Amino acid sequence: MANEIIIIQIMFIALGMVLFSSLFNKLFGLNLKDMRELQEKGLNLQERTRSAQALGDIQLMRDLQMESVTLMKSMMKKQFVPMCARCIVFLSIFAVIGIIYAPYDFWFMTYFLFSLLFSFSAMGIRYIYKKATHKEDTKVISRELMGILSPNQRSLGGMLQYSRPNQLNNNPDEDIPLEESNSWKDRISE
Repeated sequence: MANEIIIIQIMFIALGMVLFSSLFNKLFGLNLKDMRELQEKGLNLQERTRSAQALGDIQLMRDLQMESVTLMKSMMKKQFVPMCARCIVFLSIFAVIGIIYAPYDFWFMTYFLFSLLFSFSAMGIRYIYKKATHKEDTKVISRELMGILSPNQRSLGGMLQYSRPNQLNNNPDEDIPLEESNSWKDRISE
């Protein structure tokens, strides 16, 4: 009888922690409005980077890259701080649970299974709700934002490569030849 009561207590603790985590994410995580604002800033930055590439302005590209790094830092800060705070709260609660239920060998596995069950249930309910209401997911916007802010390695590498001496021939006087078309319009269309 005592084991069943402990299992029920652990089940309610796991449910409470999953609900607390969802509430904490809702209150302190990035919301849709913030994500849209960051996405707009990222799109603006991407357009300005394309213009700088078209002009061949290396200094402007460096400035835009620094601005991109600053935007990424602010986005990561908005995601990282709540995650750390939640982690500290969970570790302290988990330590208390460990002390209380230490005599019972099965408590951790019971908690882990209930936690997984409730977490997957919450994810499924959220997924069904968003599909039914056609609400946009912040994870999709986040992925799009990361795609916008990550520099296009091919185009940046190509722009910077034109100003660098040719190292393959060991002749620093020869510049790397430009592509077949010297037009900046052709380079933009790539």
